[in-house]
Amino acid sequence: MPIDTLKSKRRLVEEYGIDDRQAEGIVELIASAEERAATKSNLDALEQRLTIKIDALDERLTSKIEGLASEQSNLRSDMEAQGDQLRPELETMASQLRSGMETMASQLRSGMETMASQLRSEIEAQGSQLRSEMKALEERMNTRFAEMENRLIKWLLGGLSAMTTILALLNYLVG
Repeated sequence: MPIDTLKSKRRLVEEYGIDDRQAEGIVELIASAEERAATKSNLDALEQRLTIKIDALDERLTSKIEGLASEQSNLRSDMEAQGDQLRPELETMASQLRSGMETMASQLRSGMETMASQLRSEIEAQGSQLRSEMKALEERMNTRFAEMENRLIKWLLGGLSAMTTILALLNYLVG
């Protein structure tokens, strides 16, 4: 409630004995402060307006949250549906991949068995060839030893007969 500045100024001067100029300054200060001061009715009105705005904001937020929850639920349903659609494809791909890997493993095993068989055959062939070469070498060595033995016997017999002849000559000459 605004104050009557003229009445208040008179009262300060008459009742309290304040100088006219000072009383005018005091009343002006109080009047300007009163203009800026909020009254209870002003505060109540402001509170009511703020309550209305807060309620409206709360409703909008609740609506948005519900919309987001609904959208999230829709997205989850869509993702689950897409997952259900993709699951058979993935299972088919996994089955094909498993089958391909089993085929490759089988081919690899077969190839390795073939290579192992070939290696065994080659090793056996080389072993057989080596055995026959060693047998031939042994036969040649036996032949050579027999030849050397024959030569040695011939030399020994030749040397013995030469010695016998020399002894017979010596015996004849000496005796």
